[in-house]
Amino acid sequence: MRSLLSLLFLFCCLLTNAQQTVIKYLSGTDKDHTVNWDFFCTEGAKSGSWTKIPVPSNWEMQGFGGYNYGHEKNKHQEHGLYKYHFTADKNWGSKQVELVFAGVMTDVEVKINGQVVGPLHQGGFYEFSYNITPFIKPGADNVLEADVSKMSADSSVNRAEREGDFWVFGGIYRPVYLKIQPENFINRVAIDAKADGKFNMDVWIENITPRDVIIAQIKTIKGENIGNSFSTVANNIELVHLSQSVPGIQAWNPEFPKLYKVEISILRKNKIIHTLQQRFGFRTIEVRKGDGIYVNNTKVILKGVNRHSSWPESGRTLSRKIHLQDIALIKDMNMNAVRMSHYPPDAEFLDLCDSLGLFVLDELTGWQKKYATPVGAKLVAELVKRDVNHPSIIFWDNGNEGGWNTDLDSYYAQYDPQYRTVLHPWSNFNNVDTKHYPDYAYIEKAAAKDDILLHTEMIHGLYDGGHGAGLEDYWNLMRKNPHHAGGFLWVLADEGIVRHDKHDSIDTYGNNAPDGIVGPHREKEGSYYTIKELWSPVQVSKPVLDKNFDGKLEIENNYHYTNLSVCKFTWQLIKYPLSKENKTGHSIITSGKSTMALEPGKKESMQLSLPANWYSADALCFSAIDVNGHELYTWTWPIKLPSDILHKNQFEDVVRQERIDPKEIEEENIYSILQDGIKYNFDKKTGLLQSIIKNNKIIPFGDGPVLANEKQSLQSFRHHKGERDSYVIEIAYSGINSLNLKWTFAFNFPAKLEYSYTQKDTSSFYGITFNTDESKITGLKWLGGGPFHVWKNRLKGATIDVWHKKYNNTITGETFEYPEFKGYHSDMYWATIENTVSPFTVYTDVPGLYLQMFNTPKQKTNFNPFVNPPFPKGNIGFLNGIPPIGTKFKGAETMGPKSQKNNPVDGLIKGSLWFDFR
Repeated sequence: MRSLLSLLFLFCCLLTNAQQTVIKYLSGTDKDHTVNWDFFCTEGAKSGSWTKIPVPSNWEMQGFGGYNYGHEKNKHQEHGLYKYHFTADKNWGSKQVELVFAGVMTDVEVKINGQVVGPLHQGGFYEFSYNITPFIKPGADNVLEADVSKMSADSSVNRAEREGDFWVFGGIYRPVYLKIQPENFINRVAIDAKADGKFNMDVWIENITPRDVIIAQIKTIKGENIGNSFSTVANNIELVHLSQSVPGIQAWNPEFPKLYKVEISILRKNKIIHTLQQRFGFRTIEVRKGDGIYVNNTKVILKGVNRHSSWPESGRTLSRKIHLQDIALIKDMNMNAVRMSHYPPDAEFLDLCDSLGLFVLDELTGWQKKYATPVGAKLVAELVKRDVNHPSIIFWDNGNEGGWNTDLDSYYAQYDPQYRTVLHPWSNFNNVDTKHYPDYAYIEKAAAKDDILLHTEMIHGLYDGGHGAGLEDYWNLMRKNPHHAGGFLWVLADEGIVRHDKHDSIDTYGNNAPDGIVGPHREKEGSYYTIKELWSPVQVSKPVLDKNFDGKLEIENNYHYTNLSVCKFTWQLIKYPLSKENKTGHSIITSGKSTMALEPGKKESMQLSLPANWYSADALCFSAIDVNGHELYTWTWPIKLPSDILHKNQFEDVVRQERIDPKEIEEENIYSILQDGIKYNFDKKTGLLQSIIKNNKIIPFGDGPVLANEKQSLQSFRHHKGERDSYVIEIAYSGINSLNLKWTFAFNFPAKLEYSYTQKDTSSFYGITFNTDESKITGLKWLGGGPFHVWKNRLKGATIDVWHKKYNNTITGETFEYPEFKGYHSDMYWATIENTVSPFTVYTDVPGLYLQMFNTPKQKTNFNPFVNPPFPKGNIGFLNGIPPIGTKFKGAETMGPKSQKNNPVDGLIKGSLWFDFR
């Protein structure tokens, strides 16, 4: 014991003088920090002469060679020849120098000073290295050459990597650096640190001698020692094993991603000759057959997304800024997991997942086709050796959708002392059913089985479809199945790249890659907010805000590890501006805070301390804020009905100096009302409001109303004087359904339309519509759900507020100006249609009314009916029912109750609209 204590004391004294590995970059570190190398492209654009290229980069994104998507049969075959000069320090002669490539696409032969330094490397997504000590000239200029082939000489590599459903690139696209180490050094470590504090570590050492001591100390990230150091004598000259039990540790999980580091040193004759530090986390993963996935003895449900490593201007060459942006987006949507599809990411992305908190599925490439065993075995080793110590990684994926070589399944455990479970994404393997794109019925039936379900791809996005659409039904069903472990939406971002050969436009290769929740530059789409609400770890039941509301909210804690005592809750009573005010958003009348302690998985009531006059507010907002001060979600629940808001807007405050009552003008086919200087023309043969004229100009609105889903026959057109010198027009239509209209025109009031109709059959949409001249529309300001349009199966995430957006003709996934102007908008109270003639405002007293603003434009690429729901022929509608939207592969009808067409309605559907053209 005395000798051991002496050894440990000596270790602490000598540690400050220990030699550490020196990293010297030959390239830049990311897309924003590059170094120019000499470059020669053999074919395609900018080929045939030596020039410069920034490293790291994909050469296509620098204008060299040719572009290819994986599905293209005839691919460009160019090579890129790289050359770079560097100076080796004089003392490198006594060191071991490794040349590390973090990622090269796809085959590469490397030379130093004209000599080949090792075998041809094949595989574009993996880190590899060469010992170049025998080839360098210390104290002199050295020349690094790399011959990079975009396509591989190994056909299985091409099938696994180059024929996938993603862009195919060439080049040295990740950093290149030297590792300068002492002659005797620690090569790498592989750690298994359990949640109970048990720590085991394999240490690989180079050029060690017997009786050297390998000593380790666990520390906090800030460098404070945790427990005592521990050691072993190196009897094995290549591999030693160290173990320790560490009391009082905090286990890693994505909600509290606690990290530690271990410092490992070689001690020889009382001298430390090399020291290595490795970051890690304590945590335990279990796949309990017929039960679920457990992390630190807690059953978890993964709320995840697939992520490509892609940026429009730089391809697969990314940066810390982009990694942080993607993780921020993922976590802001209240996700807790990400799948690396379909290849391992930059190491820095995994570092950030460790520190910021995300579960990770790390994947060997193999998009529907597999690597051959010889090359695949090497790539599994490179993958696991690099990534083994990341606590965020809880599964290895061996390929994708049939692209797994089952001979490789056993290779992962050779390098992973944690023995993480290997998955076959798309298959039922190792007691986990990873079924891709299940329909609602599959999930329903799966509840009767004992299989753990974890959908490694689900609800495939395409343009505006998938993702949030249908997620509410899916998620409610998944949570009822005790064996369901969650799933991963496809995919985070549209994989669009800037094509220099297409006038720098963004290309998503038809409908193959516009699959994202966000756009290529991470522009948020409507599903983003739906997911954020549905996957919030704090769920709140929608309260009934009538005068009997007692201030209590039903709260559910869907965290796995977090007691809500560490969260903050705020509420606001708000007031909306009037339609005539030049304002958006809302004003806060009063606000307050609430707290509660609630264990994960529990439900309880929270009491809000609302003032006695709370009912005078327009709406109640409630926010949940996590332990880091990040807003999980803010719910807005209206207190006032549309009829209340209608009354507050006080039509009568527009006062004329003299009273001028409406008057009628009747011609052969036209019946007109002149009111407040505005002329309303009705076609007596059709009953339609044909046109509206103000100041001798035609306001772009009319040609209605008609039923949105049925062409009808006019039965009667009557007009007469009403109360207080008003004029009334009553119109009746017949067909499969009936429609009855009553227009009222009165001094100093908007034109009022009362309507009633029947809906006897199943329909995609129903309500009434008009038409407008789209070329004259400039914008929309409205009180209602926004700012994004909605679908029947994607209503969550819309917030009731006063919104404004300028006209655009955005095609979701093809052009990226969001939010889209066109589409269905929920919970309309009023809407001001801005145009080049005269803006006008429409009010309603109907709760839950949908405003249709035009039809969403069709994609210019391949048409997919699943993500192009129908619209009425009229382009401005006031609807009681709207259609659902499907996914890339499935029609909406397969996606659950909320994704069905609208059922018939018993009795009459009634409503009123006020049109203020004044």
